[in-house]
Amino acid sequence: MKSETLDELDKAGVEAIEQAKVWATDVVEFMKEQVPELIEEVLLMARIQHTLWVVFGLVLLASCVACVWKVRTRIATFDWTSSSLDWDMCRTMPYGVAAVACGVAGLANTLGNINICLKVWFAPRVYLLEYFSDLY
Repeated sequence: MKSETLDELDKAGVEAIEQAKVWATDVVEFMKEQVPELIEEVLLMARIQHTLWVVFGLVLLASCVACVWKVRTRIATFDWTSSSLDWDMCRTMPYGVAAVACGVAGLANTLGNINICLKVWFAPRVYLLEYFSDLY
C-alpha cells in the first residue's frame, strides 16, 4: 500500500517537473521573441513623452518671456500723468501674473523632465534599468 502511494507520488512529481520544464522553455522562447520589441517600445514611448514635456516647458518659459515683454512695453509707453492711472495699470496686471505662473510652471516642468529626457536619448540602458526597477 505504501509503495503504491509512493510510486503514485513519484509519478506525479515527475509529471509536475516535466510540465514545469515545458513551461519554462515556453517562457524563455516567448521572452526571446518579445523582449527586444518591448524594450524598443518602452524607449520610444519614453522618448516621445519626455521630449514633449520638455518642449511644453520651454514653450511655457517662452510665454513667460513674452508676458514680461508685454508688461515692459506697457510700462514703458504708459502715460504716468493720465487720470486713468489705476485702470491702465490694472490691465497690465494679468500679464504680470501670467508671466510668473508661466515661468514657474515652465521651469518646474523643464527641470523635472530634462534629466529623464537626456537619459532616454543618451543612456537608454540606465533609463531601462531605472524603469524596470520602479515596476516592483
